[in-house]
Amino acid sequence: MFDKLEVVEARYEELTKLISDPEVIANQSEWQKLIKEHSSIEEVVQKYREYKKEKQRMEDAKEITDTLLASKAVILNLNNIDIDLARRVLDFAMGTTYAINGTLQKITDSIFVIVPDGVDISGAFVDNITQ
Repeated sequence: MFDKLEVVEARYEELTKLISDPEVIANQSEWQKLIKEHSSIEEVVQKYREYKKEKQRMEDAKEITDTLLASKAVILNLNNIDIDLARRVLDFAMGTTYAINGTLQKITDSIFVIVPDGVDISGAFVDNITQ
C-alpha cells in the first residue's frame, strides 16, 4: 500500500512541475487535464505526507527515549521546527524525563539538554552551555 502511495506522491510532484511549465500552459486542453489529475490526488498526497511526518516524529521520540534509557544525555534542538510539533516533542521529552527521574535543562528558547538520573555531565560541555 505504501509503495502505491509513493508512486502517487511522485506523480503529484511530476504534475506540479508540469502544470507550471509554460509549454504545457500554452496547450490549454492538456493543462486542464493535468490540473484535474493534480487536484484529484492532492488530498491523498497531503494526508500521506502528514502520515510520514507523524511517523518520523514517533521514530524520533522513540530514539530520544531509547537514548535516555541507555543512560545517555540528549541534546534536543527544536530550532526550525513547527511550533506545535516542537511543543509536542518537548511535552513528550518532559514526560520521559520525569519517568526516568532525569533532569531537563533549558539552554536557549529552543535547545534543551536532557540527562538521565545518575548521569553526570561535566567538563567543556558544561562550561559551554552555562555561558
